[in-house]
Amino acid sequence: MKVGNLSIAGVVVLFHPKSTVINNIQTYIDDLDLLYVVDNSENELTTYFSNYFEQTNKIKYIKNNENIGLASALNIGVNKAINDNFNWLFTMDQDSFAEKGLIKNLLYCLSIYNHSNVGIISPTHLIKGERKIKSPQLCSEKEMVMTSGNLLNLEITKDVGTFLDKLFIDQVDVEFCLRLFTSGYKIIKSNTAYLHHELGNISYHNFLLKKYMTTNHSALRKYYWLRNRLLVADMYNEYYPGLKKGHKKFIKKMIKMIILFESNKIKKLKMLYKGYKDYKRGKYGKYCN
Repeated sequence: MKVGNLSIAGVVVLFHPKSTVINNIQTYIDDLDLLYVVDNSENELTTYFSNYFEQTNKIKYIKNNENIGLASALNIGVNKAINDNFNWLFTMDQDSFAEKGLIKNLLYCLSIYNHSNVGIISPTHLIKGERKIKSPQLCSEKEMVMTSGNLLNLEITKDVGTFLDKLFIDQVDVEFCLRLFTSGYKIIKSNTAYLHHELGNISYHNFLLKKYMTTNHSALRKYYWLRNRLLVADMYNEYYPGLKKGHKKFIKKMIKMIILFESNKIKKLKMLYKGYKDYKRGKYGKYCN
């Protein structure tokens, strides 16, 4: 898709994808010039996937043969898009799908801001169970957004650097947004571009007259979440000293949710502790037992 002299590629990261991923891709691929499909799965693609990728001339399939992490997989797409002279990169999770007109609405926000100062244009994420809430503003400025469904300004990315590989997964989006923001760039959210996004395996619970939401992420994801959250708080403590305090509060809440509502409680609590220990040791990258 071209707007003026702008060209837009996309990247989606696969990890043991379900067949519904192709349906998700079809909700946005027509609005892209090219889609890089970066596969972190150890196993080979099924015939269903390989046939689709071979028959679709807008897709470049990249097989890693191992899980190199979300950050590194996204960076493959970033670097290929830069080398192929694209201006913007649309970053997607495999489980997300776009409502009609999403990219058009993202680009509308770009039309009312200075191109050279906008690092990310983000959609409105609709998590399972959430309803659309109309905003009086079509576009608004944010400090942090999730990666899925974003348009990434590649010229600015060359300036601030790519996603932080050592985070592997979790807080990859938060760290990148903080880096953009502290470098003086803007993050814009479209309030009319809607993306349906999966966030773990969400469930809702009523307890003591209150309603709680839990993501039910695996024990391994809890590990990455805690370890990386503490690192990012350290990295940006000079700019956001309240991050550490906020993280402590959120960690307590997560432990409470695990104990009250989630399965595999002991394993998850142990992995949170391992995440804390590895953070203290300065051990990052892929988790090793």
